[in-house]
Amino acid sequence: MKREIRAIALAVAIVTSCGTFFEAGVQAADVSAKVKFKNDSGEFDLVGDKSAGSLTDNTGKVQATFTVMSDGKLIRIDEGGKPTGYVTMVAPKWKINDAARKELFSLKQQPDGDYKLKDAVGQELFKIKGEPYGLKVEDRNKQPVYKVHTNEDKMSLKSADGKVVLSTKSKVDKMALACFGLDVLSKSQKAALAYAFSFLGK
Repeated sequence: MKREIRAIALAVAIVTSCGTFFEAGVQAADVSAKVKFKNDSGEFDLVGDKSAGSLTDNTGKVQATFTVMSDGKLIRIDEGGKPTGYVTMVAPKWKINDAARKELFSLKQQPDGDYKLKDAVGQELFKIKGEPYGLKVEDRNKQPVYKVHTNEDKMSLKSADGKVVLSTKSKVDKMALACFGLDVLSKSQKAALAYAFSFLGK
């Protein structure tokens, strides 16, 4: 029965796919869906819809939850039943704040379509660029640190030397994987951004 439920959830995730980077009209998941990721430590899932989501490990344990507040522009991150941060969504900019609402980072889409992650004082930390194969994540020295490669049945986040560090067969926005390459963020912060791109059409 559990296997059947997981299969149905995965099928829903595929049907309610979210479009691609640089593509207008990205669709959001209207019903509860699951995005499954795989790495060296096993699997973890993003589960949710337009109003709430969660990050679960391979045992099904919830590591973090994400709640979209009433204005639709604020995601609250909870870990262990307590708020640990927020993501403010005012396109083309996303602010990552701590539990006291202090800004820590911002992710902003540039006029050319690229994204830049900056710290609270405006220093650029990472840049996400569109490439024919998918996306490239560069550090502050313009050196590639990760690449998102796409093909027909799988999307992979690879290190600069080509090692697969994260992959998914769910049909999600490439930015969802790229967010996991922003290494200055915590896992829950990365997942909150990935949730926004996967389920909110941001």
